Amino acid sequence: MRLFDLFALMFSSLSVYHSTLHVLPPFVPNDFMYREHIGKEGDEPWTAFSWATRDLLCTMGGWGKIDQPVREKLAYQAFM
Repeated sequence: MRLFDLFALMFSSLSVYHSTLHVLPPFVPNDFMYREHIGKEGDEPWTAFSWATRDLLCTMGGWGKIDQPVREKLAYQAFM
């Protein structure tokens, strides 16, 4: 990004933004994770891994989980 564009973007908002970077260790699946999370989304190991990863990211990032099906998200997007 060019410096002039960056200054124009910063001065157009007239407020100060900050961000927080959380550095997490590598998330390696193990047997404990599979035993604890195997029935929450499905019965396969990859579903337990995806559920645990999503839970970790939402917890560390402070985000809420939205369990809305993709079909409803796409139907809403079609009207926009």
